Amino acid sequence: MNPLLDVIRRRTGLSLRADRTTSLESFVSTRASTLHCGSVDAYASRLKAEPLSSDEWRRLVAAVSNGHTAFFRDFGQLQAVMDVVETLAPDRTPHIWSCGCSTGEEAYSLAMLALERGLDVQVTGTDINADALAHAQRGRYSEWSLRRTSPEFRDKYFAREGEQWLPSPDVMASVEFAVQNLCDEAYPHAALGPWDVIVCRNVFIYFEPDAIRASLTRFAQVLRDDGAIFLGHSDLLDVRAGTLVPASLRGRLRYRQQREFDPVPAPRASAARPRPPASPDPMPVPPPPPRPPAHTLPLPDAPDHSLLERVAAQDFAGALEELRRRYDDASAALVNMWRGNLELAQHEFEAASRAYEAAHTADPLNAEVHFLRAVLLRRLGAIEEAVESCRRALFLSPDLWPASFLLASLLSRLGARQRSRAEYEHTLDLLGRLPRRQPLESYLPGLDDLFPPSEDVEKACRFHLRAARA
Repeated sequence: MNPLLDVIRRRTGLSLRADRTTSLESFVSTRASTLHCGSVDAYASRLKAEPLSSDEWRRLVAAVSNGHTAFFRDFGQLQAVMDVVETLAPDRTPHIWSCGCSTGEEAYSLAMLALERGLDVQVTGTDINADALAHAQRGRYSEWSLRRTSPEFRDKYFAREGEQWLPSPDVMASVEFAVQNLCDEAYPHAALGPWDVIVCRNVFIYFEPDAIRASLTRFAQVLRDDGAIFLGHSDLLDVRAGTLVPASLRGRLRYRQQREFDPVPAPRASAARPRPPASPDPMPVPPPPPRPPAHTLPLPDAPDHSLLERVAAQDFAGALEELRRRYDDASAALVNMWRGNLELAQHEFEAASRAYEAAHTADPLNAEVHFLRAVLLRRLGAIEEAVESCRRALFLSPDLWPASFLLASLLSRLGARQRSRAEYEHTLDLLGRLPRRQPLESYLPGLDDLFPPSEDVEKACRFHLRAARA
């Protein structure tokens, strides 16, 4: 597969990892047979000779690109985008580039939030997947795409036709779509000049650091001086490129242009990709002893500065400082799980790994630690290692439904469809007979990206099982 992976990387920027090659191998085998190519190398040679706009490239891109999205998937980040838009000069229509928009939910969400604030904006959604863009232009979505949409927004900005939902005409009038490959040397400008905001969420998860750096440099060339770039939680963020510098807004990382009065950042050595946490100790053969009831740490006396309030305000750095200041028992498993969760929320992967390792040392039979390791490993793209961590968690606590749900999605990404369906069914069974509460000791309100509520998990399981039967 190496020659083919190299062709894909050079032409699209996608650096496919082990969790994506299983489905790719199946696709290539079918296409090579259909096209009478004698080998994978012959198929790769054919792709080299064809333009990216060809039907074969369209099929391949659709097979390997990740189209998982929803309306208002990260509501906090979308609100941060609108905060930036509101600060722009009032004498122009702000232009927003939704890069890697897949089937268009993010682009339409931005238009809806702008209308909600009374802002006149123009949103352009781009993607390398032409089939996904065709879906976006049709503007017809299933109930599943609206799973994160409030009833108020649904009533105000959507119309229903049978089993499908359509964005309202004023929303669709604010959005346009176009094909764009981030490996192209030239990036598009907005209709009237540079972009005001570029949103590029979870596009770089399969890009190598050099490709990310090149894309960010080109983004800087088409971004206004007072504009901003927003990336996703799963993207590799420790990258400096061109005139861009990182900043924070609503607890979300963004990039902006270097100002004349900003201090020039010191040169940095190129950072290696964070290493996955060390594998935990081998599981004991005898069944583990029963775990004590869930417990919580005493919170600070001053509620205005409490840990919970800082997390709810997305002040993760402040919450970490609160932990260090008020809880000095560094060996406590729960303290270190909280610490790891807060580091993970800030994309500090190595710091999160160290915290989870300390939690594991303090309590080797804690199933939740293994689950949190799996969440971290998934963020790092180490899917097979994440599967093993989920299995360790479920060995210690068979009723831990977040681990069962995560395991189902990981197995799906590895191409183990039958095992994935069985795990989704197991998750539904657990949810049906257990109390509907967050079962994790380290859960903190405000970290819902790490810990989905049981209602969302149930909907997701039913959706995937219906899709598997279709």
